[in-house]
Amino acid sequence: MVTNIENVSYITVRTFLSYLILAILKTTGTKTAYVIIETLKAEFGIKMSAGTLYNALAKLERAGYIERPKNSPNINITEKGVDFLGKVAVESKKITVKIQSFLERSAQANASSSSP
Repeated sequence: MVTNIENVSYITVRTFLSYLILAILKTTGTKTAYVIIETLKAEFGIKMSAGTLYNALAKLERAGYIERPKNSPNINITEKGVDFLGKVAVESKKITVKIQSFLERSAQANASSSSP
């Protein structure tokens, strides 16, 4: 559970890391792990460890969503990865809207229950 508000961004990025990696590769093309880490830092203010990134990359590669040519630091998104990312974008938008609505209703209920 998140007990510190500053951790919310980090935990959210970690949760969506695989999808964010695919999005980075789709929008900016072939990248190295270092560039992906720097992009996450620039976009979200999150410093991701190389170990965390490489674990996510290994899972994406096993799923066939990315490819890493032998003897090359480059990482490429595959057509399967592009298709998957499109589906993730649609589903994440739906759930994000639902979560935001729920949180807003909860905040309003708490505010009105504490009013005199």
